[in-house]
Amino acid sequence: MTTRTPNATFRHIVLEGTAYECGRALGEHTKAWSAAERAMYTELKPQQSDVTAEALQGLMALNDRHCPGVNEEIRGMADGLNVPLPRLASNLMWHAQAGCCSHIVALPGATENGHVLAARSYEWSTDDALCLVTT
Repeated sequence: MTTRTPNATFRHIVLEGTAYECGRALGEHTKAWSAAERAMYTELKPQQSDVTAEALQGLMALNDRHCPGVNEEIRGMADGLNVPLPRLASNLMWHAQAGCCSHIVALPGATENGHVLAARSYEWSTDDALCLVTT
């Protein structure tokens, strides 16, 4: 579903499957977006470079510890977009960028299965693609 307002396009995408399959499907959806929206994931910003192998290993270890499955989702998105994993990882390094992202976390004591549950929005700026992904 896509809704247009005078200043923004809002999308809601429902994905099912493994973490990898959901990431790949999101990458496939993203390919149909405008070039500027796709560039947020596929193009480096000025004075930015791909994540180094060492940094990528550290980020993935952090994800494995605190958000199991997200690495497979990111791998799937990279494959769906046909973009190298270090490039996508560089563009997803939320902790290193200023922006308007929101983060939500339910700690293990508040969840039925004792896992950390995390959600985040990806608004790097007010001109960003506005997309709710339900998995």
